[in-house]
This record gives sequence, C-alpha cells and structure tokens, in this order.
Amino acid sequence: ENEVGVGVQSASASEQGVDPPSAPRNLDVATIGPAQFTVTWSIPSDTGVGGTTRPLLSYRLEVINDPETAFAADNLYFSVDLAPNVLVYTKTDFIGGTNYTFRVLASNDAGLGDASATVKVPAIALPGPPTSFTATITGPLVIALQWGIPTDTGFGDATTAPIREYAVNVSTTGAFAGEETILFSGGGSDFSFAHSGLVKATGYHYRVFARTDAGWSDPSEAFEEGITVPSAPQALSMVVASPLKIDATWQLPADTGTVGTLRPLTKITLDLIVSATEVASPNWSSPTTTLVLANDTLAYNFTGLIKGYYYYARVTGTNTAGDGDPSAVAEERGLSVPDRPTGLTATIVGPLEFLVSWVKPADEGLGTGATPNRLLAAAAYQLEMSTSSSFAGASTFTGFDNETTSYSVVGLTKAQRYYFRVFARNDAGTSVQSVQSDKLAISLPTAPRNPSVTISTANELELLVRWQLPSDTGAGDQSVALT
Repeated sequence: ENEVGVGVQSASASEQGVDPPSAPRNLDVATIGPAQFTVTWSIPSDTGVGGTTRPLLSYRLEVINDPETAFAADNLYFSVDLAPNVLVYTKTDFIGGTNYTFRVLASNDAGLGDASATVKVPAIALPGPPTSFTATITGPLVIALQWGIPTDTGFGDATTAPIREYAVNVSTTGAFAGEETILFSGGGSDFSFAHSGLVKATGYHYRVFARTDAGWSDPSEAFEEGITVPSAPQALSMVVASPLKIDATWQLPADTGTVGTLRPLTKITLDLIVSATEVASPNWSSPTTTLVLANDTLAYNFTGLIKGYYYYARVTGTNTAGDGDPSAVAEERGLSVPDRPTGLTATIVGPLEFLVSWVKPADEGLGTGATPNRLLAAAAYQLEMSTSSSFAGASTFTGFDNETTSYSVVGLTKAQRYYFRVFARNDAGTSVQSVQSDKLAISLPTAPRNPSVTISTANELELLVRWQLPSDTGAGDQSVALT
C-alpha cells in the first residue's frame, strides 16, 4: 500500500509447525563377515509433524569404539550422512577384536532429531579351527568323530562370538579337491558324529569346520580306517611242559580287522575252564579264569595244576572295533610224572642172554587207575644196564612203546654180574628209578667129567654109573648151581 492505494497482493505462502524428528526405530547391526557389519533401521514414527508425512532431509550414522562411551564429536570412530531414503548401510573395514557402538539420527528442516537406541556389537574375525578333533573306531565299520569349540571364536575368546554351525567333510583320498562329501552339518552345540557303514580297509580323512556370523574357520583334520573285528586266533595248542604245567601257544588271527595282520590288536583274552571230569561242551559264558594279555602275546604257561583235571582253553583277539571270534578249543590234563615201574626182574633165557621185564606204573601221571595211557607212545620207558651197582658207564635202552614191558639182552659177558633199573616217561617228565635188579650172565655148563659104569657089588644085576660135576657150570667155575 502507498499514497496511491493498495497494490496487488502477493502470492500466498504457508508452513507447518515442525519439530525435529523422533528417533529412528529398529536399529540392528548384523555381522556379515570378518569385522564387517550391515546396519539397518526404520524411519522415525514422527518425522516432525506427528506422523511420517514430513520429508526427512537425511540420516546420520555414528559409531564409537571401546573404551569410548559418549558420542561426542571427538570420540566418534566413524560417522556418515546418508540420504533420507537410505535405511541400510554396510561397512567392511572395522578392526577385529574391538567392540563398536552404533546409533542413527534423522534430520528435517527443524534440525537433527533424537538418537536411536544404541547397539553394541563386537567386530569378530573368523573363528579358529575346532579343537581336539578325533576319529575313533567304536565298532565294526564305525568311526566316532568328536571335537571341541575353538579356543578363539573370533574375539580372542571362546564365548563372545557364538558358533552357529559345525560341518564335517570326508574324503577317502585326502585330497579335498572336490571329491569330498559333506558328512554332517549341525548346530553350534553339536560336538560329535558317528560315521557308520564304512568300507573295510578304506582310510577316511575328515575335516571339521566351525562357522560364526563372520564366516567359516579353517579345518581341523583327523584320519582313521574302517575295520572289522579280528578273525579267530589260529593254531591254539596245549602241551604238557613239566609236572602239573601246561604251555598254551597260538598264532595271531589271519585278519586283524583290515588287510592281513596290519592292524595291531588291542589285547588278547585267554579263557580257561577247569573241570574234575571231562566236559563235552564247555560253558564259555562262565569260564573258571579269564586272562587279559598284551596284544602280541602268543603263549601262556599254566602252572600249579591239579593232577588228572581237565583244562579247556580258547583265545580271542580284540581290536578297537571289538572282540573277534574265539579260537577253536584246546584241551589238556594236569599231568605229573609217572610212578616208577615195579616188578623189575632179569631172567636167564639162554646162554649169555637175559629177558628183563617189569610192570607198568599204577599211576601214569593222571592218578592211580586213570585212563588213557599217558606214557610216551614211542619212548615210554628207559632201561639202563651196568656192570656197576652205581650205574657208572651204564648202557641205556629206549624206544619202548607204552605197551612194552620187557626187553631181551644178548651178547653178555660170561661170569659178569649185570645191574638193571628202569624209568617210566610221560610228557611231564621221567619217574624215579625202579628198584634195581641184578643177574649173573652164564653160559651153558661144560660136560660132566670122568663118567664110569661098574657092576654093583650089592646086586650083580645093577650097574653103578658115576661122573663128576662139569669143571664150568656156567660162570667159568663150579659156583653156579646146576638145575
């Protein structure tokens, strides 16, 4: 308006009463890799006019790191202004091993609004490999895998960054060049897996990985072979070695669980059943004695046995897959040395010839009257002959079977006295000597001397025949009485 009057009106203008926006909502910080984060949020519920109709001008993302606690300008590790339509921001160059605190603010024409709630997250590196990874045979063609949490899950400890997943790969070549398969994938609280259905004598290479939000760790590795239980030990035998002692011997199984005997056994089990009477089918569910022996043991000596008792044994090999089949059963009896033979006599049966005879021992080593015959089949007796009662320089005769109880001695020396003794023998040893017997070797007598025939003076019808003893009745003189 001036002195002339009121001019034309201006264009109209209007504006709202605007407050700074409220705080952005739903702030979230997600780890997407080693020391890498993606930050997301939602628009404020009030962009300045009591609703969301007022356009925002920008967002400001602010980050501080430990030990800072206040978002002062000098404390900021990082800040960035973003367009009002941006609700996601990713940054990949944080420093691992540090905690970071995030907040976001929105601005409009009235200025910078309230800050969002803060979110504090650690910047984590990739986890270390799982610990204590083992592959252990737990049964025929079964391998149990076990592992532990990494000592460092990405923040210098085992707790700050949780393990989200474990995965196990397996390869039969160990190359891990694409031929491997994923054997197992499980949660962060899974620490074991049983791998079954294996192929005998095949080696299995395993790798286990741990995953956190930052990614997958390097692997831990283990190896084991698929094996079965061993076959039965071979050639078990029991042999009497000395009085009341039995030596048991055997050979390793032909198959110890893999190819041949390449897989060591873990132990040998020797079961023994003792019985006073013969047992047709020993009950191995309750043996008298069970002995656990070293894995390379091939012999055992049983001592202090009971005479005449029956001893049954079997052997089982064990490897890490379990107990194998038992061997065939072997048996033997507790055997002592035999009693000495009795009734030893030397009988003259011809010129310079004796028949030496004796009676079998009542106890051949199993007890009086026990059967079967336990004297040695081809060397049951040992007969000794000497010209001295001390048996110095004795001649020894052996090779008697266990049914022979006599022996003819020829070619003796005339007028020589011979002394005899006999021993019985079985697998346990040799008996004490029999009672000695002796006999003088004689030849036939020479002819009677000076024979004569005369008419009897008492009766002329009778003849009187006279002679003298031979000068040698068999021993070179007249000492041997004629029969």
